[in-house]
Amino acid sequence: MLKSLNLSRILVNQSAGLRGYKKDMGLGSTPTYQNKRLIDSSFAVDVCKDVNNINLRLGNLSLTSQYLTGASLLNSSGTSLQPTTQIKQIQLPTASKRIVEAPSSEIIKQKTFITTIKTEVKEPEIKTRISEPITIRIKKYAARMLLLRKRKMKKHKLKRLWDRMYLKFLANKTQSKKRSEIQFRGRLAAKVTDARKFDAETFVKSYLTELHTPLIPATYKGKRLPQWLIVELMENDKLKEKEALMEGKTYTTKEDIVKPGETVKSFIERTWK
Repeated sequence: MLKSLNLSRILVNQSAGLRGYKKDMGLGSTPTYQNKRLIDSSFAVDVCKDVNNINLRLGNLSLTSQYLTGASLLNSSGTSLQPTTQIKQIQLPTASKRIVEAPSSEIIKQKTFITTIKTEVKEPEIKTRISEPITIRIKKYAARMLLLRKRKMKKHKLKRLWDRMYLKFLANKTQSKKRSEIQFRGRLAAKVTDARKFDAETFVKSYLTELHTPLIPATYKGKRLPQWLIVELMENDKLKEKEALMEGKTYTTKEDIVKPGETVKSFIERTWK
């Protein structure tokens, strides 16, 4: 369709050019009512030959050039192939002389060969004074936060332990309750048997014997001695007290042998009459 349109436009332009060419040359025009032709047949043959020699694909290139240059595609004069002065030349950008280098070529240096660097051996430095490794002490705060964290961790660990060992703890608790119940029932049964064996008469007699038995101290005059020796010494003390009471008295009447304020003469007269 585009090729036929371009061809029709070329023929119209060629016919208009031929008319102007005949007027300029003085050839005159042939009557149109004869043979019903616009121009002479020989001239038409020459024009057709000239048209056939033209490459029809140049019309597409002309339209593309007009679109790229921004010209209007509706202009009929711009689509013709005859005037070569209307075709605008498109200048393509030239290659810049700027050299762009990759950033890795400057930063990364690839080693082409392996070299061994010999380390210099130096004598160790002798330090006469030993200083602390840390010269600036960093103050640490939030002591209460650490205590709270430890408390929370203990609570969390205890909770996890109960989640993990709940059944074991429950079994141990029931077992301990069962054991304590058995021990309580055993003690209660022993008390019941002792109550059934109780005799009131024997209990009163044993109580009275304990009441009347003198208590023997564990020490004698602040000295810890055997029990039999303490009893013997206490008996000797009792005899000495009796002898002290009976001193100067008769054994039968337990009267004073010598009365207070009595003389020897009065004593002889009273005793030996």
